[in-house]
Amino acid sequence: MNTYTRFLREEEAHFIFKHYLKHHFPADEVKPWKSIARMWADGCYFAVGVFEDVGDVPAGPSDDGLSALRGYAFFVESPDCDGCLLDYYAILPEYRDAGLGGRTLQRLAELVRGKGKYILLETEDIDFAKTEEQVAERTRRDAFYTRNGCVKTDIKGRVFTARYVVWTLGLEAAAGNDSAARSAAFDRVCADMNTLYQLMVPGEKFKLFVKIARASEA
Repeated sequence: MNTYTRFLREEEAHFIFKHYLKHHFPADEVKPWKSIARMWADGCYFAVGVFEDVGDVPAGPSDDGLSALRGYAFFVESPDCDGCLLDYYAILPEYRDAGLGGRTLQRLAELVRGKGKYILLETEDIDFAKTEEQVAERTRRDAFYTRNGCVKTDIKGRVFTARYVVWTLGLEAAAGNDSAARSAAFDRVCADMNTLYQLMVPGEKFKLFVKIARASEA
C-alpha cells in the first residue's frame, strides 16, 4: 500500500469530522465543530489526512468525499509555543492492524517538524483505570506510543473529570539521558500544554476544570 500524508483544507477536515471522527471517539470527547472552526480561524488548528495512492493517480478528494482517506490527525497549535497537541488521531477501522498507525505517526512528526514544532499527545492515566479491561487497553496504547518513539513525561492532566498523562514526539531533549536537560524539556512541555489548553478551554472554565502539572507539583 503506497500511502502519504498531507495537510487538509478546513472543508476537508469538516467532512472528516462529520463522517468519521464523530463515530470514532466517545461523544464526551468530541468537541463541537464550532470550537474547532474558531481555533482554525485564529490560526490555532490544523488537520492532516492519510491517503492511499490509487494506481498512478495521487490520492485526494473525490465526488464521494475523500474516498482514498485511510486516517487523519487533528492538531491544536499556538504561535506562543512550539508544541502541537494531537487532538484526535485515528486510522479508519478497515485499515488498522497493518502497521499504518505507527508509520503515520512518524510522518506526522516530520510534517510538524517542518513547521518548527514538536508533537504533544495524551493517553488516559492507567492509575485511574476502573476495570481490568481499561488497564489492559491503556497498557496497549502506551506500548504503541513507546514503540513508535514517543516519550512519556511526568506531566499529569485533569480536564473536567478525565485524567491524562502527557507524551512528546520530536522533542529530542525529552528523550535524552541528561537529567537536567530532560527536566527542562518537561517544564517546557508543561508550559506548552497549559498554553494550548487555554485555547481549547478558555476563560474561567480553564481555571475551574483544567489542571496540568508535573507530578511533583500536582
